[in-house]
Amino acid sequence: MKNAIEPWGVNVPFIYSALLYWTLGAVQILLKGALHPLFMMDGSYLFYVGMLYRLFSPAKRYVLGHLTSLILLLTLNTILIGIGMLVVSITLALAIFDVKRYGSKFPVNYLVILSPFSGAFSWLLFYLTNDYYYLEIPLLLYILGVNVGVFMATLNGRPLFGMKQLAIILPIFLGYVYPILINIITIIYPLFIIRVRTFRSKGSLTTLSATLALVSIVVSASLGLILGGLYFLHSFTVGVMSVLLFSCSTYALARYNYRFEWIISILLLLDLISFSGIPWILAVGIYVFLIRESLGIFGIKHGISSRFVKDQGGSL
Repeated sequence: MKNAIEPWGVNVPFIYSALLYWTLGAVQILLKGALHPLFMMDGSYLFYVGMLYRLFSPAKRYVLGHLTSLILLLTLNTILIGIGMLVVSITLALAIFDVKRYGSKFPVNYLVILSPFSGAFSWLLFYLTNDYYYLEIPLLLYILGVNVGVFMATLNGRPLFGMKQLAIILPIFLGYVYPILINIITIIYPLFIIRVRTFRSKGSLTTLSATLALVSIVVSASLGLILGGLYFLHSFTVGVMSVLLFSCSTYALARYNYRFEWIISILLLLDLISFSGIPWILAVGIYVFLIRESLGIFGIKHGISSRFVKDQGGSL
């Protein structure tokens, strides 16, 4: 029974797998290979699923679902990846059911909850069309949803849970038919979560980090609209997805280092403009450095960084 509720660092193997696939994706550019976008996108899904599991189902009770989906996502086979996302959806549903059964209550974040179901559907569409655009939609659902908590905490953001999220969810799903809506909803997203009149600072650098993340996604989505073509996908993967994935995961895994997150946002914006890849590599390196205490044996075993435990004056 202990393993049913005992957490583990489920996100750690997923993060390492994502970093490996991103590295292989970079190598594909050097080799002029055709698998660069698949490695990069699959790596992004690995990263996202690991953090999703950490948020909703970090208990060892769900380890079969964790490992099964990890293996399927590593295959690079689009059908198997889609099945892997279906496994993620089932595991997530079981975890939410268990939480409800134990009598716990929490704000319903439909953006996050719907993302793995959307992921299974999107990988099927990708198999049929080979259009990477469809793979953006589940990632956008997750990053916009999970960062609501980050911006609530850092910028006194407006709570946006439950049915209030429909104003974002509906246009994102319509994005399957009208791709331009993805950029539009990203541009107006800050209006949904920031109370300008009650803006408060949580420390100058923390506020700067959160603010620059919002500025970066708005600028990136705008460039994607204006320039179109290759920039349409590039603006999302570098300027929106990467910024918000790193933002929420740094806050979750190493909150004490979130004040340095602004450096990553600037580097990713530079990479978006330059198309060189070098600022993106630097941003990933800085990100890994910021969360390093969560990636070791202690983090895998306990699902938390050793530094966090020390800062709280406790021990495990």
